[in-house]
Amino acid sequence: MPYGVSNTVGPPDKREVEAILRTAYRAGIRVIDTAARYGSSESVIGQSIGKKQQWRLITKTPFLQGDPDPIAKSTKAFQRSLIKLQQKRLYALLVDYSKDLMSSKGNRLFRYFQNLKASGLIQKVGVSVYTRKDIDAVLEQYPVDVIQLPFNVWDQRLLEDGTLARLKTRGLEVHARSVFLQGLLLMSPAQIKKHRYFQKWKNHFRRYHQLLNEEGLGLMHTALSFVLSQPLIDTVLVGTACLSELTGILRSASRPAPTIDYSRFGMDDPGLLNPSVWKIS
Repeated sequence: MPYGVSNTVGPPDKREVEAILRTAYRAGIRVIDTAARYGSSESVIGQSIGKKQQWRLITKTPFLQGDPDPIAKSTKAFQRSLIKLQQKRLYALLVDYSKDLMSSKGNRLFRYFQNLKASGLIQKVGVSVYTRKDIDAVLEQYPVDVIQLPFNVWDQRLLEDGTLARLKTRGLEVHARSVFLQGLLLMSPAQIKKHRYFQKWKNHFRRYHQLLNEEGLGLMHTALSFVLSQPLIDTVLVGTACLSELTGILRSASRPAPTIDYSRFGMDDPGLLNPSVWKIS
């Protein structure tokens, strides 16, 4: 699907996907994160991954709130995911909307996920979250194995408030997403200026780019090295629309992290840090 504020090329075709996955696998990448709601992602991945490749595939539940039988809906969705991905089992199933576990049917739903794990259809049960409040609510009730959360050089809130350290103390596997903030962290000031919604933060953008220029740092290297250098993060999820983007990511990942104080780049403004509230065409 044509995802990402910086995506100007649209979704990759099957040949490009195969090249992306082949290159990623050779580079040692093993985790693929997807979901049924990500357009044709599951089907394309299932048709493109090599039969001899050992990927750790992760998919997510559909939106379940208000559904009269969320377990039946989850069962059908999971079975469809297995078929599309052409797999007999998956590494993990994540609850895509943490509030689904907070409903009156949340306990029954989580027992269903545990049964999938006990039967060997998944190795781990997890949840995708947005805020510390989401994390606290889930962990108070459920022994999940994986937490997927937003984290990047601008959004350091879960590091600063000690949440990441607490998750690791509990032995959870932590996956960081939004490390490029949908590509916003990779865009030049001129590119960002084209989107009226972001003008509220133009001074922040200007200071950030100025600081990187003074340090002689690139946008991608800074964004990626910050997350990769965090010992509290187990898996760093990146999105790519084409092979050239992936090769650029791999080059940046192979370079040593700069010795700079990343904390000065952090901010706390959900209007910028949460892409789901962005008002852009």
